[in-house]
Amino acid sequence: MKFPKFMKPKTLFSGLSVAGAIGLFAIANGSSVSADTISVQKSTDDWSNGMMYFKKDGVDSWTDYVLLKLNGRVVFCLDPWTEAIEGADYDYNNSKYTKDVTNLGKGNVPVDEATFRRLELIAYYGYYGSSDKRDWRAVMTQALIWNELGYQPTKFTGDLTMTDFENFKAEVMEKVNNHQAFTSWNGSTQQIQKGQTIELTDENNVIQKLSIPSTQDGYTFSLNGNVLSITATQDAPKESKTFTFTSADTSYEGASLVWYKWGSQTVGEFKIKDGNSGSVSLSTQPVEDANEAEGAFYLRKTNTDKEGLAGVEFEVFQIQNDGSEKSIGKFKTDKDGLLTVEGLEAGKYYVREVKAADGYKLSDKKIDFNIVAGQKASATTATLFQNERVPVIKTDATNAQTGTKAVYKFETKKEVAHLTNLDIGKTYIVRTYENDRDTGKQRLQVQEKKIVATAHEMEVEFEYPVLEETIGHWSVFGEELLDEEGNILASNFDWNNDRETVYNRNPKLNTIAQVNGKKVTTVGEDGKVSDTIKYQDFEKGSQVFVRLEIAKYGTDEVVGTYETTATIDESGELVVNAETLNTKDLPAGKYVLFETVFEVKDGKPTERVISKERDNKNEDQSFEVVKPNEVVKSNKVVKPKSELPKTNTAITGGIVVAGVLALGAAGYFVFKKRNHKVQ
Repeated sequence: MKFPKFMKPKTLFSGLSVAGAIGLFAIANGSSVSADTISVQKSTDDWSNGMMYFKKDGVDSWTDYVLLKLNGRVVFCLDPWTEAIEGADYDYNNSKYTKDVTNLGKGNVPVDEATFRRLELIAYYGYYGSSDKRDWRAVMTQALIWNELGYQPTKFTGDLTMTDFENFKAEVMEKVNNHQAFTSWNGSTQQIQKGQTIELTDENNVIQKLSIPSTQDGYTFSLNGNVLSITATQDAPKESKTFTFTSADTSYEGASLVWYKWGSQTVGEFKIKDGNSGSVSLSTQPVEDANEAEGAFYLRKTNTDKEGLAGVEFEVFQIQNDGSEKSIGKFKTDKDGLLTVEGLEAGKYYVREVKAADGYKLSDKKIDFNIVAGQKASATTATLFQNERVPVIKTDATNAQTGTKAVYKFETKKEVAHLTNLDIGKTYIVRTYENDRDTGKQRLQVQEKKIVATAHEMEVEFEYPVLEETIGHWSVFGEELLDEEGNILASNFDWNNDRETVYNRNPKLNTIAQVNGKKVTTVGEDGKVSDTIKYQDFEKGSQVFVRLEIAKYGTDEVVGTYETTATIDESGELVVNAETLNTKDLPAGKYVLFETVFEVKDGKPTERVISKERDNKNEDQSFEVVKPNEVVKSNKVVKPKSELPKTNTAITGGIVVAGVLALGAAGYFVFKKRNHKVQ
């Protein structure tokens, strides 16, 4: 199967094979075979569908979003002016396309080796090396590759915009340009003792691009912004140890493959040459053995359940003879919550918590302690009081009856508050409130419930009715967790949080009534009533119960009724043929059709009205029944003309007929004569 080219005014951009085949990148494992098969598929992210527009050399081009793969491995297009032909026989063994990158593909795209190396980095930082593998990121990566090859993006449609592209480009190209940058402390040597934590600040802002392990060889590592924290555990070796951090996943290192097929476009399966961008070497050296130190200090950190808390950071201060304070260093508790500070000289000290464990409040308590000369590492033990948890509250808002994200007026909304990190036995107040996103009005409805925590994680449910003022709008819920005194412990509110958002449906009907496909019928005629109903803001695929009523025009007097069950399909349009409604026996006059739509639950209609149309003067819903002697022209009623005077009826009538015929004949000859002159 052939796919159109990338449009150059009248031809589709092959760039992604089929109007732009975006390659969702999947790296080969190093072993490939010739005669690989190419395939094309539409983007799988509904919201990423759209078009990309480009300009090169004054020529506008465009393409839509699709995926290009080789035997399941996603690749990127390198010559967008060439057709992509689906099928086998893609080969990478041709030396022209694996060794010589100075002229890639049949589209004569000049790419020198330096540019090709940048394409490798763009593919890596844009897609391969990202934890986000959604289609939109691959789309932007392909656009950035084309941009590097000289095609300037001018417009994106669907949910992607030029602003999205410019932001993406800035993010990726910064990483590409800094691929070989190093941290400011690269190659430095740091001294550290067991239990101690040191912090290294990277003034070059490279550290965030590096892959940092959480633990390695007796040390733990954590990153906060451009600060790397390193802690020596009790298992840290005495000998010096060097660590090197890199920015690349080694699985993406190796040789890139350029795939070629005669008459088809060329595609790249990219890898990067090295992963040493931003490398840093760290050497750690422990101080003297603890047993040779003059003293040691211990404490144990727990929560309210008496469980040890790991990773709690403390700072130790020594009180000098003049009363001043000297920081000895920062230390962290181990997996059991035990803090050990060894090698302390005799004197007065205190310790305070400077960083709490995740999910816990920071303690403001200070513990004083003394070190006696000659004291060994087993003499002093202190226990810090338990830390309170920092609770978290999040919610989900749905239709209480269906679990969907849309609700009719007669239904209710369910707000489920998810509470985590509670202290067992403590009393809390859970508060949720409704906000109107369309108007910006807040706290339209507020509900509260008091609970006693029986577990660290709990759920509390609320139900909210649909307010009339919110019909047709989006409701966004917020939530707060308070203590018994009314102090807010945790809160959560975001206008754009889809989890907390529900749409209040505004269903409407637009109908056209007819009899035998017309707006006019005659008395005694077999007249079958039909109603074409267009549904707006109804739940697609749902069943409804429809009631049609014939009433006298301008009144609410019903003269006929028909009921049926129907399903709202994707078109949102339904033609109801009312088999039991017939105008045959209706007297002459004008009539109007009423429609009422009811909810269907468990296959049975209810009395809950979803929507209705009862305008007794609605022309679209009206029709007429006329007398037999009335003439119907163009679906309109024409009353018969009055008779001529009865005086001398026969004579007068004959004269009139004769006169009309004579005038007609005269007119004919005049017309023919004039017509002849024109010719």
